[in-house]
Amino acid sequence: DPADVMDITVVDERSDSMKPSDTVCPGLEDALDEFYESAEAKERAEREFSLRKTIGKTTGYSPLYRTNGTKQMNNLYNFPTECWVAHACPTVPSSPKAVPPEFDEGLMRSIQREAAYWVNNRYSFSRKLQRLAYGPFIEDFLEDLREDRTRFSVYMGHDFGPAHSVMEPLRLTWMDSGNECASILPPFGATLTMESYTDKKVRFIYNGRVASVEAIKECRGRPFCSHKAIVEYLKHFVPSKRECRGTTIKYR
Repeated sequence: DPADVMDITVVDERSDSMKPSDTVCPGLEDALDEFYESAEAKERAEREFSLRKTIGKTTGYSPLYRTNGTKQMNNLYNFPTECWVAHACPTVPSSPKAVPPEFDEGLMRSIQREAAYWVNNRYSFSRKLQRLAYGPFIEDFLEDLREDRTRFSVYMGHDFGPAHSVMEPLRLTWMDSGNECASILPPFGATLTMESYTDKKVRFIYNGRVASVEAIKECRGRPFCSHKAIVEYLKHFVPSKRECRGTTIKYR
């Protein structure tokens, strides 16, 4: 029985911290509204209107895509992106393994760039939003990091989390390219690994490539970072109960 040799935690979606959730942290809803009303969000939506017109025309959903409503951007980019990406996944029985010919490589890159912004990177609008979105999982993660015993922890999640909840706050950056790991949507089968060593150093590897922790000055451009520095830095992302509207945050 696996339960005899390992701890297996399965939580209800309403209390699951794996991805940003306004049931875990109710204050997240109002914080997102502040983002949607911001000049940054409105300008971004207006700037990419022509891109959405192309998507609408190609898919036959032109009326749906003729909008600059910031609250609608998540779905407008997320659903078609998931459909196209899943179509090419090795586990999906579809043929041919290609997106519609109208969506050339350049257009797909533009669509996925906007999807990454409206699906995940919107939470980077402010430190407040980061705390309410990523904080619940980070607190759970920190609890794990405080364990002294040798172990192997596996978090099962989705492209909304939990990897992004760590990559974005730490600004994990691939050392071979200089690109931030959170700048694109996680591809199929994405894996973020944190290796902990006996000398109290840690190393992050995202999809087989070493990533540096650019959010912490002493770790920038380096493959290893101090365990203590990471814990101290991430502690500031954990919201108080008051920030979460006085609710008790339950992760386990």
